Amino acid sequence: MADLAAVRAALPAVSKIHYLNTGTCGPLPAGTIEAMRAAMEREGTEGRIGPARARAGFEAPARARAAYEAMVHAPARSVAITHHTTEGMNVAIAGQRWRPGDEALATDIEHIGGLAPLYLVAERYGVAVRRVDLGDGGGDVAGRIEAAIGPRTRLLSISHVSYSTGAALPIAEVAAACHRHGVLVAVDAAQSAGAIPVDVAALDCDFYAMPGQKWVCGPEGTGAVYVRPDLAAGTLPPAMGGGSLAAHEDGHLTYRMQPDARRFEVGSVFRPGIAGLAESLRWRLEDVGLEWGYERIRENVRRCRAMLADVPGVAIHTPAGREAGLLVFSVAGRTPAEVVAACAERSVIIRTIGRPAAVRVSTGFYNDETDLVALRDCVAGLARR
Repeated sequence: MADLAAVRAALPAVSKIHYLNTGTCGPLPAGTIEAMRAAMEREGTEGRIGPARARAGFEAPARARAAYEAMVHAPARSVAITHHTTEGMNVAIAGQRWRPGDEALATDIEHIGGLAPLYLVAERYGVAVRRVDLGDGGGDVAGRIEAAIGPRTRLLSISHVSYSTGAALPIAEVAAACHRHGVLVAVDAAQSAGAIPVDVAALDCDFYAMPGQKWVCGPEGTGAVYVRPDLAAGTLPPAMGGGSLAAHEDGHLTYRMQPDARRFEVGSVFRPGIAGLAESLRWRLEDVGLEWGYERIRENVRRCRAMLADVPGVAIHTPAGREAGLLVFSVAGRTPAEVVAACAERSVIIRTIGRPAAVRVSTGFYNDETDLVALRDCVAGLARR
């Protein structure tokens, strides 16, 4: 079991402020900062070309892939390293062989990262896109989605945890309902990967797009996507480069794509960033421990809910019983921007949400009672004015 004091000591930024915004970007561990600095220094002093640099270019991505696979219980070579969650959603959505008249579904509580790829295929292939009203994400989510499936529906884009309401959606039930009708399920895991336990086989989802910069506390510009092994060969990379190919012959313009998730890794990456990602994932899995971290996040979101529920004028929008690491609320008579600004004055870092017009708190595994109390006191002060 990890020690909270040691975890906080490894995150230099959290000792200076009450940081409650992991859902946007998690704090960087000291080891990650050092791994990135060391990689940059090696490139600056030893050069970026040569046998040693080539080995480093393969080793860090391999470690990161293996760590993601362990985190979500995915088989080997079913995960590709990406630049962010949105790239993973593009793999899932833009990688299908769409035809005019096909239909895709999304819910009405999706992030633009899961919607923009749908807009692309609508524009490019004439795909119809429909939204399913889930309210706050409570109730019979799978039933509502199944009722919306039509004869031309081919894919559903859905978040595991809604960025806007904080609701953890029942993906296994949703996937079962979709698969009864031959519909693929592409999951936006921006607010679930590293925040709640995930087993992609148990969820039976087809694609699972993950970030690096949020709940695993990696650098920006990093992420990964799980592709169900039996779907990899039939999914086209939205873009293709040398890394996508198992073999090619320039003279005859012949090629053979990688048979697994490697086909979705187009080419070069920012190697210091991937070195940092690999270290963040190692730290999260080995030093912090996944289960310890998940339990801390659960405890903190429940405490946060209880504290804010006792403040007059506060309305909590995250459905009870479906919390993950996010809690969305509003304060009567105060705009979300006013709440965020007032909290920032007290070094409490949270963010606004546009729909619903509200404020979002991320309760990380590293947060402690002082962070939650500081938030509550700030909100209570606003509610009394």
